[in-house]
Amino acid sequence: MRTPRWQVGFLTTLLFTGIAVAPASAQLPTNDPPWLGYFAVSSNRHYEFSLTTHGKIMLTPVRENQKPVWDTLAIPIAIVVEESRPDGKTSTKLIQPTTLKSSDHATTALEKTTIHGQVTGCAVFEVSLEQNRGVISIGGRLINPGTLKQNPLKFSIRVKFPPFYSSTKKTNKDRAKIFEKKISDDRIDVTWIDGKGKRQKFGQAIDAASKDLNGPGIAAVQIESSAYPGRKFQFTASPHSSMTLSNEKNTPLHKGFSILWTSSPAKDPEGKARLSFEVK
Repeated sequence: MRTPRWQVGFLTTLLFTGIAVAPASAQLPTNDPPWLGYFAVSSNRHYEFSLTTHGKIMLTPVRENQKPVWDTLAIPIAIVVEESRPDGKTSTKLIQPTTLKSSDHATTALEKTTIHGQVTGCAVFEVSLEQNRGVISIGGRLINPGTLKQNPLKFSIRVKFPPFYSSTKKTNKDRAKIFEKKISDDRIDVTWIDGKGKRQKFGQAIDAASKDLNGPGIAAVQIESSAYPGRKFQFTASPHSSMTLSNEKNTPLHKGFSILWTSSPAKDPEGKARLSFEVK
């Protein structure tokens, strides 16, 4: 189990300045070094999954040489609470780290845990995390709207794939051909909730939020890219939930995109629906 790169220098600084190492504001318990500042961790030869005491979640694939990918390729996963306003716009409510709490102990071998917290507006949410044979499952729900009672609220999970390649400048035809060959097998396969689906190559510009790619809602997503050699990502939405994709409009998927998972409060009032994923 590794020490996160950012933490090596940070802990060294604290050691030489004599400052005590402790999470000043987070209420979640923390693990000991090398996972100080983390509440839950799960790792195997394919990935490292971590949740900090401040509520930041990260999925870091592990390469075939058993070394984690560079930080720029790590995949953030966010708990999202959105308020829908009458003008059709939405506003995202920020998680308040000091409100996060759990009756479970901090762990470096995640099996199952539940966390409660609040966002701006004092709306209370619940998040459930589980790891079973390498598959991570996340779900949750809103328990109390707090002061946000006028407009509808939605609980979601957002997985954000960063740009897959650090530089894609096509300064000449030869470099363009090399890059096109490099990403020729990069693709995303989606299975819609009606059983149909589609494959989308990474080199083609697209509006990932379009109905052409999302259909009536996505039940499963598989991603393969040479940026993560030897690895495949599999995301699955359980019944009463679905996924949608989005990106910067009219750009190819290798420049990055997001997966947004949400469940139906009417069909899943107890928040039992899950977004499950694994790295193979």
